[in-house]
Amino acid sequence: MNLREKLQKREPVFGTMLRDALTLNVVDALLWAGLDFFVLDMEHTALDLATVGQLLQYAQARGLPALVRVPTLDKAFISRALDCGASGIWLPHLDTVGEAKELVFLGRYPPRGGRGATISWPKRQRAQTLPKLAEFFAAEDAQVSLVGQIESQRAVENIEEILTSGLLDAVVIGPLDLSTDLGVPGEFRHPTVEEAIAKVLAAGRKHKVSVGLHTANLEDLRRWRSAGMNFLVYSYDLVLMAEAAKAARSNLFG
Repeated sequence: MNLREKLQKREPVFGTMLRDALTLNVVDALLWAGLDFFVLDMEHTALDLATVGQLLQYAQARGLPALVRVPTLDKAFISRALDCGASGIWLPHLDTVGEAKELVFLGRYPPRGGRGATISWPKRQRAQTLPKLAEFFAAEDAQVSLVGQIESQRAVENIEEILTSGLLDAVVIGPLDLSTDLGVPGEFRHPTVEEAIAKVLAAGRKHKVSVGLHTANLEDLRRWRSAGMNFLVYSYDLVLMAEAAKAARSNLFG
């Protein structure tokens, strides 16, 4: 079962986001740790597609799904990330159903979308085994996850319309931007923030769409997991390493 199928069934999946630890061995380390996927962050980093492409192709060869958080709703990023081997696109600041429709157009092949047709080298052999090229493009679409990040009051207000459309495989809360937009930056347990998150979770449950949270606070992730979230994205690469090192030192020296 691929990542998109798990999301569509709202099964629990657990991953992290990479920003700085970008060697190929990181993919093997995440596999060893039992993660279900990882996300490459192109929104808040200087990551370029040359680096992203190498990691995506290696992750694909090793069987670990990798999403790309693109910086904006732009064909130049979305189509190239997918052509490089991304298992899905994570779009930040998705506020409206119109943006969800544009994401589908850029991220899916015709007839559902308008993604430009190509066969990248790592996928060429598989494409040649299929009797019709249409089967290859359909299979590609079937494994690409489209995720919208909900991080504004406007997005929360529009969540019913966004999820009713059936366009997205998942939505994920960005608590820092959401709390900032709601006027309480960093107060992730403020009643206004928790009410907004609960509204998104309820809409996901109603429309059978996976809902997730990206946070470096494991206790918050655990709380929302207990409330029904299934798309769980914990922390960042260097934060995980620093926390493990700090815990080890504390264990040794007190």
